Amino acid sequence: MRNEVKSASPKESPMSPKTTIGVLRTDTHPLSEGIRDSSESSDRSHRTGGKKFISCFLLATYYLLLSTCCFALDSPFWQSKGRAGYPGEYLITFTANARAAGLANAYTALSDDASGAYWNPAGLAGIHFIETSFLYTRLFLHTDYGYLSFVYPLDERNIFGLSVLALQSAEVEKTSQWSLSGVKFHELENVFFLTYAKKFNSFIDGGLNLKIVNQEIADYSTRGVGMDLGVKYHFSKRITYGLTLQNLIPAELQLNEEKENFPLNIKFGIICSYLKNRLLWSSDLNLLDPFGKYKVFYWSSGVEYKIFPLFVLRVGISYKEIAAGFGLKTNNFNFDYAVSLHRIDLTHRLSVAYRYGFLPYQEEKRLKEEKETWQKEKKADEEKLDGEKKKILLEKERIAKEQEITTGLILVKKYLEEKNYQEAQKELERILTLDPTNKEAKILNREVDELSRKDLAEKSYFLAKNFYEKKFYSRVLETLKKALEYYPEHEKAKILYFLAQGQVYLAERKYSEAKEAFFEVLKLDPKEEEATTLLRRLQTILEFYPSEGQSSQKEQKQ
Repeated sequence: MRNEVKSASPKESPMSPKTTIGVLRTDTHPLSEGIRDSSESSDRSHRTGGKKFISCFLLATYYLLLSTCCFALDSPFWQSKGRAGYPGEYLITFTANARAAGLANAYTALSDDASGAYWNPAGLAGIHFIETSFLYTRLFLHTDYGYLSFVYPLDERNIFGLSVLALQSAEVEKTSQWSLSGVKFHELENVFFLTYAKKFNSFIDGGLNLKIVNQEIADYSTRGVGMDLGVKYHFSKRITYGLTLQNLIPAELQLNEEKENFPLNIKFGIICSYLKNRLLWSSDLNLLDPFGKYKVFYWSSGVEYKIFPLFVLRVGISYKEIAAGFGLKTNNFNFDYAVSLHRIDLTHRLSVAYRYGFLPYQEEKRLKEEKETWQKEKKADEEKLDGEKKKILLEKERIAKEQEITTGLILVKKYLEEKNYQEAQKELERILTLDPTNKEAKILNREVDELSRKDLAEKSYFLAKNFYEKKFYSRVLETLKKALEYYPEHEKAKILYFLAQGQVYLAERKYSEAKEAFFEVLKLDPKEEEATTLLRRLQTILEFYPSEGQSSQKEQKQ
């Protein structure tokens, strides 16, 4: 009898009835991957998590929308036809932990935990502590699936691992061509992994799996041995590549007469980290039996985002399902959950991992890292405190300066009211030294300068007027020159200047020049009486003594 289920494989695979009686081989029970963090004990980048979370959410949304377009491609996503799958397909399309399940099983370049041997044995080279992990899930048709793993580092570069995978179907009653027999049986398949991984240098890790495969169906049983080879290449701090050759030495099973070999599967993976390792993207490509009769292509991809140091969210998509999940992580314990949306139904996965027994060198390294982290945090807090103190000091200085400037401006306005322009100017110079860009001080400075010049000009005018009354015309001219330098628009000073100049010319018998000076006065003030009177007298002199005007002109020419 044959227990057939529809497969999600891209091609049909006819199999011999003699070797597949009662075999439950299906890839409709996928599990997605989870992504292990690199044991960062304190990630302080969450302080700016608000904006980064939004950007990561948009990135993940875009990624899912882009990936979902694969549903519309001609290459099959959900298969409407299929047979019981391929030999040992549960070693390729299932999973070994719920972290991986949350990322649609894109784990080849990660595989850095105890269950990593399922994807890439080289991933164990990054483990520096004893670790145990366990996964259990109930698949479709009451099929039970479990994975138990154990890792023990021999030293800093050599790691040993042991894993057990078990897949057991529900009981099925034997039948013949005529009737039911009343005897029930089930299929049981289990695989033992013996793993060795080695860190060759800071860039390259390698690993080997020795697989012992057991299969039992009713009264039949068989056993085979196979081997996997894996490599990880750490291209940079942000990018890592992974390559696994599964069934490089294929396990060979023979239940009855014909034999079946597990086909070669080439897995290639890449991971990229962003936002100081808070966002991680992983993708896998699988080529199943590329040189044989099956030639099947699988793909999967997922994103993990660390919201808090202890809590992460995951989402992924593969050629046959969409997955999501979350994880809780401490220094010693991991709990992961994932759910997958499949055409048939939802599947749930739970896994736990426990780390203990740090090796001496690793314990020393861990303590050193914790001490360095604590010192960095302390230094950062001290720098922050110093920065806050400096800010407070600067703020105090700014407030004190503003108060000083405000007080100074009040004094300037008081000096202006008192017409004490000299003190006002000194105060404004002091204010502009404190704040050269102060607009009010600049405006007041221009105003004070103008008022000060007017005041000096006015004082000089009154002094010159006193000299004029005393008929000290030469001193009047000297004093008014200074006044007009202070304030050239002072009309009274101009009028008095030309009057004094005319008087000087009269005294020197330069009547023509005196006449011109008095005319300048009348241009400025046509009603100026003294200038009018002097012009009349001068006109009378020129009428009765014309020779005086001519001699004055000759002297001027000479």
